[in-house]
This record gives sequence, structure tokens and C-alpha cells, in this order.
Amino acid sequence: MRLETALYSSSQGLHTHGNAISVVGDNISNASTTGFKSERVDFSDLMPEGYELAQSSVLGSAGSGSLITDVKTMYEGGTIEYTGRSLDTGIDGNGFFILSDGNTNYYSRAGDFQVRKDGTVINNNGLTLQGYLKDSTTLSDISVAGLLSSSGKETTQMALTGNVTSETPITTVLDNPTTFKEINEAASFIAGDINFYDSLGARHSMILAFYKTGVNEYKAIGYTNGSEVGKEEGVPVKVSDAVTLKFKEDGTLSDESKANAKINVNMNYTNGANAGNFTIDVSNFTQYASVSYISLADQDGYSASSVKDYEFSSDGNFYAIMEDDTRVFVANVPLADAIDRQTFKRVGDSLYQYRGDSSNIRIESSGTKGLGELKTASLEYSNVDIADEFVSMILYQRAYQANSQVFNVTGTLIENTIAMIRN
Repeated sequence: MRLETALYSSSQGLHTHGNAISVVGDNISNASTTGFKSERVDFSDLMPEGYELAQSSVLGSAGSGSLITDVKTMYEGGTIEYTGRSLDTGIDGNGFFILSDGNTNYYSRAGDFQVRKDGTVINNNGLTLQGYLKDSTTLSDISVAGLLSSSGKETTQMALTGNVTSETPITTVLDNPTTFKEINEAASFIAGDINFYDSLGARHSMILAFYKTGVNEYKAIGYTNGSEVGKEEGVPVKVSDAVTLKFKEDGTLSDESKANAKINVNMNYTNGANAGNFTIDVSNFTQYASVSYISLADQDGYSASSVKDYEFSSDGNFYAIMEDDTRVFVANVPLADAIDRQTFKRVGDSLYQYRGDSSNIRIESSGTKGLGELKTASLEYSNVDIADEFVSMILYQRAYQANSQVFNVTGTLIENTIAMIRN
């Protein structure tokens, strides 16, 4: 061991703790940055000859100071705050948004998006949000270009979910009802105000009447107001054949019924639109003892109108809200994650790039397989804890000052030694 070792060690300590204070400063500087993740310094010791290589068989080799082996990103979630802006969305849990410049994918926790004039959904840096368009399994740029000023789209398919209660008596299917009152009195359950659109973008409506025709068996028939198809106002017109739904003892549809649970609707409009033909998928209906209800799961039609707003759902679906309040599915926004999140490297502008083995990155729908849910009209703020950063800053400051003192003392000792030799 030589006296100069202390000089080198303290010099290295000054360098190391100076860099550590820089990391603390960076964290504090980004305490208000959307989606920012704080960073932590990992230290290790230095040896002049490396691991298990002492310079003397009598005295062990003295250390040569410290160094920073890594600056790790701490991916704990930040606070989710409601903003009220529909194009804001925060990730409550694990995962990153996927963005692209056309050539390279980037990843971000910052969900403050905007819609460009051409309809593309972008972040603040102009990178395009990636997602799965309808019936696609390939990541694509998300755009609402076809909806900004729309002539409408005819409904060709619709999906409903719901339940028909098992706690109702068996009834008889009406052959030719003349009033909606007759249907209301005879049917076991009425699903009303089901809206759909013709080739001109005009909205129409119908009802579905569910008749319990046996134990664990229902029939579903569609009716519309006669005025919708050139008939008498207030008189129901049947627009679909009866579809039989047979349920198993556990309340779910039998395999045979599930495969054929599509209601074919035929409408002859009188407003100049093409004849309407579309299917209603009811394969996800159940028959439990709870109350009967329906919910619109999906439909591909929309009115002739303009987009007035947007909405992110918790499962990652992105919708355009039209002027008539119709929700039009645009795309599903998946999230990306990896086994080792430290392989996501920060590149600035609230962005990360993935630097690991591509086989370790996974892309899944939000809220599934350990990924977080999207919180609509909200943002995730920085996870920096100012109190913790102040504690670290004080510790690094004291260590820096101590190394500075060692450096000064060692320099004085060397000067004294040289002076002794000269004398």
C-alpha cells in the first residue's frame, strides 16, 4: 500500500459522489414530469488488481475507491391524477405505451396524447401511438382520419352481451303482434332502443324480444316500428327470424347455440338508403337468476356526423365520440413490458428504447397478464419522492465532503514527505 492510493481513492470518491448528486438533481428536476421514473445509483468498490488478486501475500491489497456500476430506473407507479381531458390516459400498473416514428418503436409512460390535423394520434414529440385496428393483429398507426368529418357507415355487424333471467315463467311466442303493448305483455324480456345505421348514415332503432319457451330455452326476435320501413306508425314489424338460445345447467349457452347465436336483421328503408342487412351476435348471453339486461359490446356502423370527443377505456379500447353520442371503436391500445424492465433505456422526452433480447418483450392488452389498466382522462405523475431525494442528497454531500477532506489531507502528507526527503 502506498500513500498515493488514498489520493486516487478519494479522487475516485469525489467523482463517484459528484455523479450521484447529479442523479439526485435530475430526479428532483423531473418531480413534475408526466410519467417520469426516478433513478437510483448503485455503487461498488474498486481494487487495484481486481477480484482475488492481492499484491502481497502478507498484507491484503488496499482498495482504490468506488465507482458507479449502474443507474437503475425505479418503475414504481406514480400518482394517477384526474385531468378531465379525454386524450389523457394514465397507466395504473405495469407497462408502456408503444410509439413509432415510422422506423423505430419507442416506449413511454406519458399518456398525454393529441390528434393531428390529419387524424393521427400522437404524443407531444409527434410520435404516433400504436395499436390494433379493428380485426387486425398487427400494430399500426392509430388514426381517426376517416371520422373527422364523416358521411357515416352502414351497420353490417353488431355484438350484444347480456343476461336473460332464469326466474321467469315460460311464455308463448307471438306470431303477428299488432302493437308493441302485446309484445311487452307476452315477452319475457324486451331489449329496447337498439340503434344502427343505414348506408346514408341515418340512425334507426329496433327492439329485441326474448321469449322463454322452455326450461333453459329462449327465443329472440327483432321488431322495428312500421314507420322505419314504410309501414304504419306504431305497428311492430318483424325484421328477423326467431333465434333459439339453449342454455346449459351452469347458465352459459350450449355449444350448438353459441355457434348459431346470430340474429339476421333485414330492413327495407324508405329514405333512399340501401336495404339493410346485418347480424347481431348474442353468443355471449347467459341465463342466470339475476335480472335481465343487455349491453352493446360492439358495432361497426356510425352516423353521418363529426367527432366531438374521444375516450380511452380501461381495457385499452380507444373510441371516437360522434356528435350524436355514438361511440365508434378506433383501435385497441396495447401495452409493452419485459421480464427485466432495466432493458428499457431512457432516451429523453419521456421516452425509452428497448435494448434487450427482442424475445423477452411482450405486448398485451391492458389489464391482462399482469399489465396495468388505462385510466381515462387522467395522467400518471412522476414517482419522485422529494423527501427521499433530500436524504440521498445529504448523504452524498457528506460523502463528497469527506472524500474532499481525505484528498486534502493526503496531499498535505505527500508534501510533508517530500519536504522531509529534501531536508
